[in-house]
Amino acid sequence: HRVSIHRPECLGGFRWKHSEIIVLELCTELIESGSSFRTKDTNDKYVPYKKYRDIYKNWLIAPNSSRYDSSYWKYFVAHFTDEIVEYFGTKKPPPGSAGDKTLQEWKKLEWDKVKKDL
Repeated sequence: HRVSIHRPECLGGFRWKHSEIIVLELCTELIESGSSFRTKDTNDKYVPYKKYRDIYKNWLIAPNSSRYDSSYWKYFVAHFTDEIVEYFGTKKPPPGSAGDKTLQEWKKLEWDKVKKDL
């Protein structure tokens, strides 16, 4: 797992377990957090994102150097949130929540600038 532009985790169908709300963070942000993940590769056991290399030895995820690295994907998620949650059977962040505020900030990204960032 090495990419030049990371994307919000919700684009892979990831959601927060107890709320089913889409995960807006990028893996570059999550490895710096105290959050955990579980997949079939972890035998459905939670593993801190910081320890992802214990499971995925070939992956190398550099910490996020700029919150604007993925402006295209942030723009995409902000403008197609309804379609994303419908496709994956997840939920949008509630109005006024931190996730909702994040989406509102991402909606301010201008398409012309986003295209230049690609």
